[in-house]
Amino acid sequence: MMQAHRQRGTPLAVMFLDIDHFKRINDSLGHAAGDELLRVLAERVHGVLRDNDVLARFGGDEFCVVASLNDNEEARHLAQRLLQRIKEPVVLAGRSIVMTSSIGISLFPKDGESCEELLKHADLALYQSRAAGATMPSSSARHSRPRPASNCNWRRSCAARCNGTRACCSTTSRFSIWATAR
Repeated sequence: MMQAHRQRGTPLAVMFLDIDHFKRINDSLGHAAGDELLRVLAERVHGVLRDNDVLARFGGDEFCVVASLNDNEEARHLAQRLLQRIKEPVVLAGRSIVMTSSIGISLFPKDGESCEELLKHADLALYQSRAAGATMPSSSARHSRPRPASNCNWRRSCAARCNGTRACCSTTSRFSIWATAR
């Protein structure tokens, strides 16, 4: 996937999504309700993404989306579409629940040229988004770039990190784009 984007000169987005306060759902409504919430939100996110985008659950309440882009701004639009779709209430155990989440975004090749770089910077952007706690996007500049890896298979990398789970979900009111200092 990355090699195709490198050859075409088109960007790729790596988004980490983390559900805020997910533990409260498990603690108050039980793990079955938490599992149902993850399933519903994963279906919503899947409905927003295109066939060639990659979805992966990285564990607990953290997920990854790898999306092909025509330009860098498309990542922000995709994040907004995800926000719009999944902020709709979910009925769990007879209760209507609205979840929030944080999104961290890194962009190929702007923010890295290897899987490891892009995953690392999306994770850092997610952390920054969580820390900001604001409803507006925040960004951070990165000052150094590790040596790029020669090849990356996103489907295999994501599947390896998430033990083969092919689900992704997000409910978010804020996101952060990791911006490269030039």
